[in-house]
Amino acid sequence: FPVLRLFVLSAVAVGLLAFLGYRFIYRPVTALSNYSRGLSHIEAERYTLANERFSRAVGLWPRRTWYYRYADAFAAKRQFLLAEQKYDDLLRRYPGDRKGILDYARMESRSMSNYEKADALLLQLLDKDIHDYDALLAAGDNYLSWADSDSNRFEDARRAYASLIGTYGQKDELLFRMLRYF
Repeated sequence: FPVLRLFVLSAVAVGLLAFLGYRFIYRPVTALSNYSRGLSHIEAERYTLANERFSRAVGLWPRRTWYYRYADAFAAKRQFLLAEQKYDDLLRRYPGDRKGILDYARMESRSMSNYEKADALLLQLLDKDIHDYDALLAAGDNYLSWADSDSNRFEDARRAYASLIGTYGQKDELLFRMLRYF
């Protein structure tokens, strides 16, 4: 009986170590390797392979920061549809992710001139907090860019900047935005 008990305890300990090693060492290390290789595939303009590596890595160990890195890498290579896909995947997995929404809206506004989509994204944040500094600033910038094609948006930009100044005071960043507006 003592030998059997020792054998069972040893088996449980080995099983527990194997499980913990797989869960907390193997999976994160393998995922990190796949994430990194995927980024190198983006640099080499092998976008399908990069997405395959990303999918493998997310299956093992999903990390929010890697969505940002991939989206930024795709945008740097002017692969905006692939970057959009990463942001959409991020927001599906992490709904309401503040940084993801802000970065996505900036990309839509600055790089793709899709002002309506950027506005819809920023409204997600502004619906939660009407005085969100970064979201209001991005909305004002979006409206100001949008005003090049739709002059009705000038007033929206002014309202966003005026709201920021009223809430946060006269900061240089906000005053320069107002100068740009004028």
